[in-house]
Amino acid sequence: MFRSRNDRQNESARKYLDFAAVSPALENAAEVTARALEYPIAMVHIIDESSQYTLVGYGAGNIAGTVIPRAHSACTSVVELGLPVVVEDSAAPENVGHESDLPADLVNLLLDHGIRAYVAVPLFGRESVPIGTLCVFDVAPRKLSEDRLRLLEQLAVMVEEHLDAQRGRARVERRTASVAELTRAVDGGEIVPWYQPIVDLGSGEVFAMEALARWDHPVLGLTAPGEFIEQMENTDLIVDLDVRILAQAVSDFYGWVRARPTLMLSVNISGHHLDRPDCIDRITSVVGSAGVSAKSIVLEITETARGPGIDDEARTVAALRERGFTVLLDDLGSGWAPVSRLTHVSVDGFKLDRSIAASLHTTVGEAVARAMLQFADDLDHRVVLEGIDTPAKLALAMHAGFAYGQGHLFSKPIPAENVPLFLGSTRDRPRVSTTLNPK
Repeated sequence: MFRSRNDRQNESARKYLDFAAVSPALENAAEVTARALEYPIAMVHIIDESSQYTLVGYGAGNIAGTVIPRAHSACTSVVELGLPVVVEDSAAPENVGHESDLPADLVNLLLDHGIRAYVAVPLFGRESVPIGTLCVFDVAPRKLSEDRLRLLEQLAVMVEEHLDAQRGRARVERRTASVAELTRAVDGGEIVPWYQPIVDLGSGEVFAMEALARWDHPVLGLTAPGEFIEQMENTDLIVDLDVRILAQAVSDFYGWVRARPTLMLSVNISGHHLDRPDCIDRITSVVGSAGVSAKSIVLEITETARGPGIDDEARTVAALRERGFTVLLDDLGSGWAPVSRLTHVSVDGFKLDRSIAASLHTTVGEAVARAMLQFADDLDHRVVLEGIDTPAKLALAMHAGFAYGQGHLFSKPIPAENVPLFLGSTRDRPRVSTTLNPK
């Protein structure tokens, strides 16, 4: 589906909301704007789909960092129009009532706040959509010449350049989040599960939905796990995150499985859980509290940092399987899983890293796939192949003998609210062609 103009505007605007990257030059630009136009107050705002954020202000006290609802912002009209707006006197008869050329919401907001004169020009981001405004206003009426309006537009171009440099600093200097920030994100529910299907390649049916952590950062927007999971793996915070993701995922899943009883839910569990004495009871309690059967849950054991010893892990995994959970080793082939895990830890199967799917067209890749599938068949293991993102890879995967697969060909990760529609649509979705191109 194509992004709407509002989607583009919102996503672009949020790339300019790193307050830590705001430079004194932007503050100076607000002051120069007020002085040049001889208005007492000047501000630079960023506006996304829900809020107005004041980056800098001059003449209005310590207003930088203020956030108000978009509906309460006079500058919303400027962003929506993508054009300058000039109000010389909000109380003038021609500006009040149905005959006014100005948006009624704008006039009412100005009058409610005692603002008589208001001039704003849109600021455009790197994606060429309006992301905010440079505005000036006064409590007294003011005339504005064409030359002054042109000057404000020229100053806006300078502000846009400052904002683009600020965005560049935010990207270059963007450091991994601190443990304190990550803790607040976990406790505040900012990190939520999105879902990606695991598909039965033979029937085309969705076998399971996998919960994948996404950080809905209040400023930076949706953040992929590569930005924060590795850092969490170096602390006990990963345990808290996994439990919260599991709790939310089983709550979401409870509604889906009633309509689709054979559906499974797959959830990642860090190896750090497995040496904790309360691991088994904690996971069982979270799943049971949601009214979901353990038999519907697949636990994918992940590990980017070293977890427990093999013996501890083997005992914990065995206990989880006894409770009814299906346990897979995640990302086999990515380099972290030693042979000792495969020989000492009894699991129900494993997921093969996307690098395997990417190499299936080669003689070596095909040989590795055959060997892994034979190993799985001998142990009665389930195998899921990740990274199926093209019809060609799907054809090669099925030709090699894979029964289950996952990848962008079937769906990218989607938010919980989109899952019911997705599950309903897959029942009538035509099968993807799996014809191999002749060599």
